[in-house]
Parts: sequence; structure tokens; C-alpha cells
Amino acid sequence: MKEKQKNDLEWDLTRYFPNVESPELANSVEQLIKDCSQLMEEFQGLEPGKGMESIDEYIKKMDHLDSLLRRTGVYLNCTVSANSNDVLAQKLLSRLAKASSERSKASTLFSAWIGTLHAKSLVNHSKLTQSHSYVLERTHFLSAKQMTPEAESVSEDLKLSGAVAWSRLYGDITSQMKVVVKGQKDPVGMSETRTLAYNADRDVRANAYNAEIEAWRENQVPIAACLNGIKGASLTLTKHRAWNTVLSQSLYFAGIDEATLSVMMETARNYFPEFRRYLRLKAKALQIPTCAFYDLFAPIPASGNQKEPKKWDYSEACDFVLDRFNEFAPQMGELAQKSFSQRWIDVMPRQGKRDGAFCAGSGKGESLVMMNFKSSYGSVSTLAHELGHAYHNYCLRDTTSLQRRIPMTLAETASTFCEILCRNKALEIMDGAQKLEVLEAALQNASQIVVDITSRFLFESRMIEARKNSDVSSEEICEIMRQAQIETYGDGLDPSLLHPYMWAAKPHYYGSDFYNYPYMFGLLFAQGLYARYLAEGKSFIDRYERLLGHSGMDSPANLANEFGIDIRKGDFWEDSLKVIVADIERFEALVK
Repeated sequence: MKEKQKNDLEWDLTRYFPNVESPELANSVEQLIKDCSQLMEEFQGLEPGKGMESIDEYIKKMDHLDSLLRRTGVYLNCTVSANSNDVLAQKLLSRLAKASSERSKASTLFSAWIGTLHAKSLVNHSKLTQSHSYVLERTHFLSAKQMTPEAESVSEDLKLSGAVAWSRLYGDITSQMKVVVKGQKDPVGMSETRTLAYNADRDVRANAYNAEIEAWRENQVPIAACLNGIKGASLTLTKHRAWNTVLSQSLYFAGIDEATLSVMMETARNYFPEFRRYLRLKAKALQIPTCAFYDLFAPIPASGNQKEPKKWDYSEACDFVLDRFNEFAPQMGELAQKSFSQRWIDVMPRQGKRDGAFCAGSGKGESLVMMNFKSSYGSVSTLAHELGHAYHNYCLRDTTSLQRRIPMTLAETASTFCEILCRNKALEIMDGAQKLEVLEAALQNASQIVVDITSRFLFESRMIEARKNSDVSSEEICEIMRQAQIETYGDGLDPSLLHPYMWAAKPHYYGSDFYNYPYMFGLLFAQGLYARYLAEGKSFIDRYERLLGHSGMDSPANLANEFGIDIRKGDFWEDSLKVIVADIERFEALVK
């Protein structure tokens, strides 16, 4: 692929709206507020047990409105993500939140009405309802867990001054913190401080860690108040919505049951000694006695006659990913090529652009990808990951908005699968420090998703339990986190150099409940599917695309069964974990 020009590296959003100042955009936002409010009012008039003949009309109406809402929302969110200083885009996005709130209220009213209808008659009403059978059956079940429509409406309004306000305060505090790091000329932000954990110099990493801990300690009281407020609200709403626990509600939306979660996490625990072995090997490669928390992301230095890690430019990364996608399935390669040529990707970091990466489906199988490309294999992997999400969105192109409500357990399937495709080829063609860099990145990721995710799950479970009785002090929260890390990392990390403030550093706790275990499911499920692909070859692809296209239309257990996978049995999870163990053994051979 020829070298990219500057304009090729930025989104082309003009196919959505001409620009932020355009009357088309302002009119779209105001019309959506009006239409979502009208839909909410219409659903307020639904009579319990009556009106089933209108169900097809309602499904189509919601799908049309959701398509417009998604298109406008994606445009504004992407504009703000690429330029946080765009005041007008920020204002319009805030206005659009009103439409989203009204649409959420309408959804609650619709669910409550569905619960008053005869479930079997509803599903068999028409071809359209039959194609929505899974969604409608789940909605019927969910209706029994809801509060009254009036109470749900009040709850939606109170979110803005309750959990949402606490979350916004947390974001304001953490984004405005200034950290004084020894060796740094000026104070830096927390995100810059945490980036120093990837520095090759251990003194730099240690200084950043010490400064970070001190900064969290100085701000622990208001951040603890945010966490107590958010988890307190979750407990109250869970109780009034007739869920047994906060976790049971989370499992419903994840599409799995407690038996599946238990067997997955128990199997993972059995393999913690292997992950601790990896950390001891890493300590040996770093020439230190034991890894501290701040060594988790340290790069492994080249030694002897090993080549230095490869420097990637973006065009080269595109070619590499495109080749892997074409080898797997031509339609996946076509989507990647279209993403490159039609400027669906915003590539490089710049002033005002948010950090990180994401993929936003904008409808009709199209997606927008944001990343911050750096000349390392990690960014190649990120490109593959986000284009994997785009491929998932492509497979969902013919579904309605109700059929696209993908559980988080399956949302990472395609993205992780594409990472594995690229990683295995990279390991095949590289050698020395280049291969070590790719393998170390994979094991870092696996360790985070299996071990650290378990520590986060244990922490959140215990934090919620403690919050039932009273507010939990920042000191108590730190101790809960420290114990969770001791139980999971064990002798893989220095117990005196853990991270008791990880509850403050991770924004997931302040946005939703149990935003952790689905990542483990996603990694191990994708590993298992990749093993099926290696065994079956091209015959695997049609079923794989069907799984992605139906990921909001059936349960993860049923979709897995089509591949002979029983997610309620430990054998499947063990086979996936053995793949990681094989990587640890390859890592051991390289560092020796």
C-alpha cells in the first residue's frame, strides 16, 4: 500500500453531515429530541394486555428512530473524540443526550407493555416477531424485574443528578489531577503518569508509580465518595427491580448464567500458577528479584545478537492486517480495504484528540475506527482489533436495532479473533527481540484479562457487599483491593509493591457494574473459536459469520453449541487456557 498522506489519516465524516455548523446537524438533533419524546408519549398510552396487532409497527418505528439516533450520535461522538476543544460539538452532544434519555424511557415502557402480553402468542404473531423471538422473550422476562413505568421514568431522570453526576465528578477529578513525578520537569496529568509504566527505565517506572500512589492518596476521599454513590445507587435499584443481586442483573445483560461464570473463573484460577511463572520469568529477563506492580508493562530488553523490536509505519501495518484478513475471508479483507480507502479510520495522535481506541458502528455495516498509532506492533494489533469490531458490525448489517443488542461477552469475539490471526502470523515471520515483543504483548494482555480481571471482579464483589451496610472508607477500599491482588497475583508480584488504588485508576467502576468478567469470556471464547478454525479450515467461516450476525439473536450458550462448545463445562475453558500456557513456554525459551 502506498504511503498515506496526512488527509488519508483523518476521518472523512462529511457523508454524515457537512460539518458541525451545518443546519442539517442542528435540525437532526432537535428532530430526534422531538421524535424520541413523541415515541415515549405514544408508549405511555399502551394498554396492558392489548394492542398486540401493532407490534410490527412498533419494532419498525424503533429501528428507524434508533438508526437516526446512532448516525447522529456517532458523528458527534467521533467529532468530539478527535477534537475535544470543539465547543459546538460538545454542546450538540449534550443536547442529544436529551433524545437518548427519552428513547430510554420509551424502551422501558415498551418492555413493561411486552410483559403484559402472552409470550407465546407474541412471538408467533408474525414473521417479524418470530425473527425477534429471542429479544422478545428476554424482554418479557426483563419486564418482571422492572419497577413501575412511573418509577422507572423517575429513575431515568434522577440518573443525571445521581450516578451520572458521580461519574462525571470522578472524570473531572481524574482528568484534572496534576502529578509531580520525580525526574519530570513539570507536573503531568494522570494519563501521562500511567503511560510511564511502559518506560524501559525501571527508575522512571518506580518514580511514576510512587507519584501516582501519592496523587490518588491526596484525592481518595472525593473519589471514594463517587464510588460509594454509584454502587449505593446500584444496590438500591437492584433491590427495587427485583434482582437477587447486582451480579445477577449483570449476568442477565451478559447473556450467561452463574454456572457459566463460576466454571470459567474457577478454571482460570487453576491456571494462576502458570501466570505467576510468566511473571517470574519476566522478572528474570528484567534482571530483578521480583516484579513490582509497576513492572507489569515494562518492555523486555534485547540481549546478545537479538534484533531490536521492529518499527512499523502505518502503511506497512495496513498491508500486514489486510493480508491476514484476506487469508481468512475475502469479505473481511474487502471491508478492511474499504475502511482504508474511504477514510473510516482516524489514525494519528494530535492535540485535542482523546487517547485510546474504539470502533463505532454507524449503520448499514459501516463503522468508524479511532486509534492513536505508534510505530510498534501494539498499534498493529490495535488496528486488527478495531477492524475486527468493524467486521462484526458488517455481519450485523441486516439486523434491526433490537437484534443488535450484543452482550458484552460476545462483543469482543471478532476483535480478539482478529488479534490472534495477526499475532500468530507475526510470531511465524519474526525472530529474536521482534518475536519476544509480540509474545510479551500477548502475555501481558492475557495476564491482565485473566489474572487482573479476576482481582477486579473480586474487588467489586466485596466492595458491593461492604456497601450494603454503610459507606466504605477509602482506607477500607484500598485494603479490599490489596487483598484481591494478593489472592490473584500471589508470588508473581512483590506483595509490598501492589497497587491498592487501582479502584481509583480504573474508570469502569464508575460507569457500570461488573465491567470485568466479560473480557475474560471474550478472550477465552475467541481462543477456543480460533482452535476450531485451525482444525476445520474454511468450512468454519460460514458458521463463524452466522455467530457474529446472530450474536444479539440467541444466547452465547446456544451459539457456542453450534461449534460443539459447552461453555458450562471446564474442558472448553481449560483448552483455551492451555493455548496461553504454550505461549508462556515459548516465552521461557526466548528469555533463556
